Amino acid sequence: MTRFSPFRLMRLFRFVVPACLVAACVVVPKMDGAANVSLDDVAWRVKCDIWKVVARKMQEFPVDKRHPNANPYSFLKGWGAKVHMTLAVDDTGSLNPGATLIEPLPTSQSRSLGLGAGITTEAVSTTDYEFFMSFSELADELDKKSRAGLVEGYCQAPKGLLLESDLQLDDLFDRALEPVKFGTLKVGAHPGFGGSSPPATPVGQVPDYKALQQVFDRLKSQKPSGSVALSPEDVKRIQENSSAKGLAVPSDTTLQQQHTIDDNKQAALQQETKAQTYINNIVKPVTDVLAASYPACVKDVTQLRNKAIIEAAIVSSEKIEVDRATNDGASTSALKILNDKMDQLENVVQDVIGELKTCPTMRAPKTPPQVYDPLDLISQTINFYITSTGSVTPMWKLTRVTAPLANTFASVSRKDTNTLIIAFGRPDLSKTNSSGTAISNQILTSTLKDALSTPR
Repeated sequence: MTRFSPFRLMRLFRFVVPACLVAACVVVPKMDGAANVSLDDVAWRVKCDIWKVVARKMQEFPVDKRHPNANPYSFLKGWGAKVHMTLAVDDTGSLNPGATLIEPLPTSQSRSLGLGAGITTEAVSTTDYEFFMSFSELADELDKKSRAGLVEGYCQAPKGLLLESDLQLDDLFDRALEPVKFGTLKVGAHPGFGGSSPPATPVGQVPDYKALQQVFDRLKSQKPSGSVALSPEDVKRIQENSSAKGLAVPSDTTLQQQHTIDDNKQAALQQETKAQTYINNIVKPVTDVLAASYPACVKDVTQLRNKAIIEAAIVSSEKIEVDRATNDGASTSALKILNDKMDQLENVVQDVIGELKTCPTMRAPKTPPQVYDPLDLISQTINFYITSTGSVTPMWKLTRVTAPLANTFASVSRKDTNTLIIAFGRPDLSKTNSSGTAISNQILTSTLKDALSTPR
């Protein structure tokens, strides 16, 4: 009578398990088949469909008397489309070898032992593409290529399957713009969340004119002392020190000239420092507050600010000329020019401070209210899923062995997912390198929603 042996079982699994690993192993999936989508064809179809929709809407007129005579869809000229495409391939392979060992017993009885093993491997490859299209640029580009106005005839997108098929964008826009067509939604002053302007600086935080004027007068009165000639004692002491060190003894005239040059350099440095104090501690803070608090003063205050900064830069350039001077005459002449420029700067600073009295008396200009689009966003998500499977299950029924143990011996599957997310809206031009905060947020939301809802 044959008995079960653990060594026989070990020899069986020694061959079965490696076979499972080899047969069910997968590699990086290739982007072929349904995943081999032409990005150019998709982009061309989106461009053509947008052009056709916008061109057709621009020629429509309101059908409801609540509308003004203007075209209600003119806001579309400032819109754009952000397109996000995802191509995913999911390859799965599994191997489930097994057998039932049967040992006959007397009196037509038997005992059996089932042995099985299994392995499943999966490889997923995901590719994402994203690009932005401006409605106005599309219209300009395609209008130049279709001077005869044959919109439908010129822009014929290739017919295909999946993402290369008709995206039905015209139906999407017809449904989304229906409230605009009948005047229920229209262009108007209705900002969304976060659309209000920042409040002006409270009046109590505007610098006090009298206090600031006193500070300016005190700074202005602090003039460089100017050059003072060396006394005969100072000249004699310098000459004696030079002689003791074995250096050439300078003449009285040379010492006086060098002393004047050094004094002029020090005076020029003091003037440059004062000029920067004017700009950083008076001009910039005052003009910032006035521009934020009194819109009627923005133009005048901005011009004064720029003029003061230019005058301060000129003072710095004249200070360089003082430093370059090699004789007392050139140094004194350069310092005089610097002081004249400093007087011009102080006159401009005085005008800036004077705006603290002028601006509160000026009336704010009447500006037309900012208008907003009737719709903030139009979005569409398109998913295509293609799943292909294959399996093989050979069976053996012998006296002592029945195989396989599982219903499926070996199987492979591939799931192709094509996703296209298109969000239409007005780009946010207030942020650099941004194609639209609301549009980008909608793309992100749709991507996460699709990822969470897609079954594995």
